[in-house]
Amino acid sequence: MVAVGAGSLSAVIVLAYLFIPIFVLVMLYKFVKAQQQRAAALEKSAMAAQEQAIAQRHVARAQEEQAKHLASIAAHLHQIVKPDNSATDA
Repeated sequence: MVAVGAGSLSAVIVLAYLFIPIFVLVMLYKFVKAQQQRAAALEKSAMAAQEQAIAQRHVARAQEEQAKHLASIAAHLHQIVKPDNSATDA
């Protein structure tokens, strides 16, 4: 009876020695897979942020051009509407 108990104990030990490395490999695979997914999500986020920065630069450039154009229009209108100082002096 002791031999049967010792035999089953050694079988359990052998199964544990087989199961533990497989379990570790599966957990390692899941960890690596999760890290790859996180890296892909970060890369996607970085690309979106870069595209947004480019779009913001384009908007800023367009606003600068619009401001220059409006300033030139204002200067032109000022030349047209400006009072004639020589008429008031006479």
